[in-house]
Amino acid sequence: MKLRRAVSFSLLVLLVIACAAPARIRMMPNAPAAGPGGMVNLPYQVQDNQGTTWMIYGSGWLQQQGNMPVYSQGAILTINQNQPQMNVNQAKLDPKTGEVVFENLPCMNTTVTRRIKLDKEAGVAR
Repeated sequence: MKLRRAVSFSLLVLLVIACAAPARIRMMPNAPAAGPGGMVNLPYQVQDNQGTTWMIYGSGWLQQQGNMPVYSQGAILTINQNQPQMNVNQAKLDPKTGEVVFENLPCMNTTVTRRIKLDKEAGVAR
């Protein structure tokens, strides 16, 4: 009986300590923006002057979120009813043009390179 009370009391104390302990929050620093010609992690996000967030995902398709998005997603490339496959979750940022470059995307018997330019001032993608 005494052993049972001791174990119950120990469990109760352990439970109270665990509940009273402050939650540990792991700080995740923001990833640094890519410099000229650097690699960017996907989804790559850019906010334009109208408050819309453009997100570029693997294989080059994009989404809009924000105040008044024109469409929810688009620019999905299809070749013979197949989409290019992305092996890594990164793309390159062109230092001269600022375009996001997806190189050597395999699709069927072809290799595709996509370049997407997001114009922050005009709020458009090309």
